[in-house]
Amino acid sequence: MSESIIREPGLATIHPEWEAFEKQLPVPPLLGTPQQLRQLKFPKANTPPVGFSIREVEVPGYQGATNQLRLYTPDDSSEPLPVIIYVHGGGWTMGDLDSEDKVCRTMCNSAGVIVISVDYRK
Repeated sequence: MSESIIREPGLATIHPEWEAFEKQLPVPPLLGTPQQLRQLKFPKANTPPVGFSIREVEVPGYQGATNQLRLYTPDDSSEPLPVIIYVHGGGWTMGDLDSEDKVCRTMCNSAGVIVISVDYRK
């Protein structure tokens, strides 16, 4: 089996016990090229929000680019609320506002917080 660990010069050494354990793990299947992964579409929740509202916002970004935000705000709040700034995973390869819509809805509705979901600059 080939080594699945990418070594970066200057980074800390991996503990030998962890390295031995990691070498026993199966190599995860490659899901596709970065270009193919970007084409994946994640369905946005198709139910209307109950107890909170959703608003799409475009904000100015670096060098004239724009960034998309999706704001999830609880309906009944007369007090200031905590805010979660949610940046989806995917490392500029996959994921977007829709892929994390259900997670953000749940956080807003269950925790009673404002959620700002940030999409990467395209």
